[in-house]
Formats: sequence, C-alpha cells, structure tokens
Amino acid sequence: APKKATDTVKTLWSRGVSENDRHRRNAFKYTASTLKAKAKTVYGLARFASQISLEKIGLTHKAVTVPFEAKHSALTGKVNIGREIVTTVVSMERINRIRSVTRSTLNHVVLAVIDGALHRYLKSIDRPLEGPLVISMPVSLREDVGKIGGNEVGMVPVELSSGTDDPVLRIREIGQSLSAVRHQINTSPKSAVAAYTLATLALPQLSEMFDFSDKIPPLSHLVVSNVPGPRAALFLKGAELVEAYPLSTLGPNQNINITLYTYNGFVQCGIIASKNSLPNIESLADFINQEIEELEYILSTPDLGVAMVKKRQSTK
Repeated sequence: APKKATDTVKTLWSRGVSENDRHRRNAFKYTASTLKAKAKTVYGLARFASQISLEKIGLTHKAVTVPFEAKHSALTGKVNIGREIVTTVVSMERINRIRSVTRSTLNHVVLAVIDGALHRYLKSIDRPLEGPLVISMPVSLREDVGKIGGNEVGMVPVELSSGTDDPVLRIREIGQSLSAVRHQINTSPKSAVAAYTLATLALPQLSEMFDFSDKIPPLSHLVVSNVPGPRAALFLKGAELVEAYPLSTLGPNQNINITLYTYNGFVQCGIIASKNSLPNIESLADFINQEIEELEYILSTPDLGVAMVKKRQSTK
C-alpha cells in the first residue's frame, strides 16, 4: 500500500528546535529581562531624585527625608577605638497601653521614646542638638514572606520629631514620617531602593576613610533598628532564656547605635557607643525609662499633658 503523506512529511510546528535556536532564544529572554530590570532601577532612582528635589525646594513638606541634612552633634564624628555597651528593657504591656491610647504602632512609640531620651541625654552633657534627630532605619524589601534565608534590606534616613516638648505630638510627627517612608518604599522598585541605599552609604564610608567627615553633613545621627523575636519564651535543655540583648556595629561617622529586640513580652534595648566620645552614656538607659514614665503619666491626665507641656515651655 502506498505511504500516506503524513508518514513522510512533518508539519512545521512538529519539527524539533535546534540547540542553537534554543540558545539564541534563551539569550534574548535573558537580555530582555536584564534590560527591563535595569530600566526599573533607573526609573526608581530618578523618582527618588525628583522626590528629594521637590522636598529640598519646599514644594513638598516632610514627604521624604532629604539625606545629608542632619546637623553635626556629639552623636556624629570619626569613630574611635573601643566600645561602651548599655542595655535596658521595657515591658510590651506598658508599650501596648500607650499604643492603645495614642492609636499608634510599636515603632511609633519606641522611636518617640528614643527621640526624647536622646535629646535629654544631649542636654545633660551640654551638647543639645539644634534641629530634629535623623536616624537611618533598615526597611525590609522582602516580597516573598515565605522565603527562607537571605537578607533583603534597604536603609533610608528618617527625620524624627521637630524637637517638641510634647511627647504625644512627638509620636504623631514620627508616625507621619514613618508613613511617608513606607509609601516611598512601597511605590518604588526594590532594586532602586537597594541602589539608593548603596549610593547614600558610600559617601559616609569614603569620608571616614579619607578623613573629611567634618566637611560634609552627616547622612544621619545614628542607626535605629527593631528586630522582632519570639513571642514565647525559649528553652535550652530546660533552662529558660530570660533576656536577649541585641548589639550591632557603628556606622561610618556615627558614635552610637541602638537596636531593639522584642522577646517574650519585652522590648530589650542594646546600645553600643564609641568609647570616650559620649560621656556618661549609661544615663541614656535612665532617660529611656523616664520617657516611658512621662508618656504613661501624660496619657493618664484629662488634658493629655497640655498643662504640663505649657508649664515646661514657660520655664525655658
């Protein structure tokens, strides 16, 4: 019987793809995806630049924090050899009561407390800060929350309160700053945030290496980070882990770092400072607790501390 055409002739779409064609297609896809990623990064950096420019010339107000506008202070300068370590702890129960009344987050409250405590400390050593405190804050860039391992973190400057004597107003102002930062990060490509982080951190590193840090404004006064930990107690062979204090490193031209760690119903604070640069740094732990106590007192008064703040301002 004669052979059918289908026995000898293959349709075009049924023919195999050669190895060279496959390599060319893969190379094209890789090149296209790389160019797309680079374009997103460039777009994101241009967006950062435009936001900073608008803030710098006054067309926006506290929409973003402009980098390298922090004032020189005792908290900044060339880092010396040697470290001093201070720790303190605050119960989450106390912080949650403050959060409930002020309708704020954990970060809002702890940053307001640290802001007030650092201003108290600087006044106590006769080095008051002229202007607001600016911190560098790590932000998560992780999109896949189920992913295990690896760090995806950016670092952005955040301006805290305007130096107000009102702790409740301080929480509100810091909340606005953090909301602006979160909006900026969420609406920007992650690669652009990472590139922005590297660009802003490079200059402080170079200025410390080549000893011209006093010639440029600091990127920020210090790094403050909050690391979430286990909500329940941990045990090792029946022995309970009672406390765990985090310790980080000092950034270029920064004499202090504060890291918070939440564990088993407590916020545990680890402070590391450049030795001999910040005298009596152990008093900062006392000022942190004083700020918590003042917030608790103010929130228990009918006028939320308005009379107390007015009295304090009148005695200046």
